[in-house]
Amino acid sequence: MDQTAKSITGETVRRIEDEQQLVLFQLADEDYGVNIYSVQRLIQVPEITPVPRAPTYVEGVIDVRGDIIPVINLKKRFGFDNTEVGEDGRIVITEIGDQIVGFLVDDVSEVTRLSDEDIEPPSAVVGGAETDFISGIGKRNTDDATSSNRLIIVLDVQKVLGQQEQADVEQVSSELAEQATAAA
Repeated sequence: MDQTAKSITGETVRRIEDEQQLVLFQLADEDYGVNIYSVQRLIQVPEITPVPRAPTYVEGVIDVRGDIIPVINLKKRFGFDNTEVGEDGRIVITEIGDQIVGFLVDDVSEVTRLSDEDIEPPSAVVGGAETDFISGIGKRNTDDATSSNRLIIVLDVQKVLGQQEQADVEQVSSELAEQATAAA
């Protein structure tokens, strides 16, 4: 009986190692995913305080349990035409380097698992210096037999912001922290 339990456990471990668990969210009706282990929390959009002279993709900052967190509008960062986020908008809180940031998205839909076989590297047409934050394109079967696979753009959160952009966001955060300390 121990042998059966060990083989099931071993098989389960191999299956888990060969798949990714992704938090899925939407930007302009397209599905995006990030590894669940890179997400600290998901929240509804609170009041966002604009920051003067911040980069255009920085929507502002929010206070989450006493922490001031810069909010990156991913639609602005990725160059979408319509950058407004509706009432279903959410903020995906993650960490890039040593900086905690929030990604403003249209909606968060689910957590799903995709096998590594269902995630292909981005093609040369999609890939490049400006899109190296795309770690792959996931294919997920839909329940509808008449439609094709659902495509999910899998992001590497550590690469969503380039080095200069990370430095800009860190500068905004440190300036705000200094102002808060001086005001106290």
